[in-house]
Amino acid sequence: NSAYEFGLKYVFITDLDHKVIFSDKAEFNGRVLTDTVPLPGSSSVVRLTDWSGERVFESTLPIENKAGARLGFLQAGISTEPVDNIIRDTVRSAAWAVLAALVVAVALTVFFTHRALAPIAQIAEASRAVARGDLTQRVPLTRWDEVGGLERSFNDMVKGLNERERMRDLFGR
Repeated sequence: NSAYEFGLKYVFITDLDHKVIFSDKAEFNGRVLTDTVPLPGSSSVVRLTDWSGERVFESTLPIENKAGARLGFLQAGISTEPVDNIIRDTVRSAAWAVLAALVVAVALTVFFTHRALAPIAQIAEASRAVARGDLTQRVPLTRWDEVGGLERSFNDMVKGLNERERMRDLFGR
């Protein structure tokens, strides 16, 4: 009853001319099977076929006596449904995994981009305030990379502007 169990779809025992001697499907008894595979030596063949109206793995085995003389063939068809179900479930699981990875990648991209650009937004806002004449602006030093260097340079610039303004005020008196 499992979706992963192979089900036997048909069994044929034929003579050397592929005339059905016995079958679990009575309508084939006495008929000659035309879609067959030649078997060299004592080998067997497994193939994927749909001659019976549904996809099956068909196994053909020679039937031989003790002396090795071939008497006929055994053909059995086994449902491909379990393999199809495994493929479907694997593809579905892979699609969900890719979707989850994509969501995580987008979320991390947004998080790290915001984290990287937040100090630059602070510097831009503080620059606008300095341009309006507010020389009390400072940006917090949060990093030690290039952005941190920009934060330090901004604070040094505002400090220099403050000193220049104080000097102008002193010389003005």
